[in-house]
Amino acid sequence: SPPAIATATYLTLSIGELAHSYNMRSPYKSLLEIGLLSNKYHVLGYLAGLALAITPIYITPWLLGATPLDMESLIYIILVSHIIIVIEEFRKRITKKIP
Repeated sequence: SPPAIATATYLTLSIGELAHSYNMRSPYKSLLEIGLLSNKYHVLGYLAGLALAITPIYITPWLLGATPLDMESLIYIILVSHIIIVIEEFRKRITKKIP
């Protein structure tokens, strides 16, 4: 249904931006080198952003015209949104090898 598609799109874009914030911590160093949890304020901001993106869908769906999604769809959206981290890690690895 169109409201479910709009909700899935909203969540994918919102969570994708949150995931991409991990890539922006360093243009050259891998996230594994920096440490996923090394900046506690970033982790807290990420979790708060995730909660703020997901909560209105289930608490006040009428406010955004959203449709609550099932757990399977939500997990799929979260996984797909984080693909950008894997892509950026490959880019960082490739650009390290280029002099």
